Amino acid sequence: MSYKHISVMPAEVLECLNCRPGKIYVDCTLGGSGHAGAIAEKIIPDGLLIGIDQDKNAIKNAENVLKPYEQNIRLFHDNFINLPEIL
Repeated sequence: MSYKHISVMPAEVLECLNCRPGKIYVDCTLGGSGHAGAIAEKIIPDGLLIGIDQDKNAIKNAENVLKPYEQNIRLFHDNFINLPEIL
């Protein structure tokens, strides 16, 4: 299954999260990875993005979309209700 999703407000998300290199961010609903990709771009070279989705296809898609940032990404096939355990 391929994902076709256009992130609605990526600039606003980046501004509100104040994305900076070296910080840790969590995307609890990874989906098509649009916001995750924008966050990853802002946090390199030494930031960390944790991506969570309970849809296996979303995780597979994220592995492809976020490949350029793989050193800074940790993906989890899980539900965000388990965030404390994931972290």
